[in-house]
Amino acid sequence: MAKNLNRGSVNTVRLKSAIVFNGHRIIRAVIELDHINYGLNPKTKQLNTTKRSNFSNKDMEKFIMMLDGEDLAP
Repeated sequence: MAKNLNRGSVNTVRLKSAIVFNGHRIIRAVIELDHINYGLNPKTKQLNTTKRSNFSNKDMEKFIMMLDGEDLAP
């Protein structure tokens, strides 16, 4: 049974152009921006209260675009 975790908002970003990542064509990305910027407490699995970064959806889209053509092990 999955716990109801407070991980902030989930955003779907449509990429400006499709990328190929690990042999798959990607046109959208699902991003938990609060999870990235705050991190999760390892004990409670809730968002930390102190912000550790200040990334935006646009920053994440730029990062994802840099993965075009890459093959990375899971």
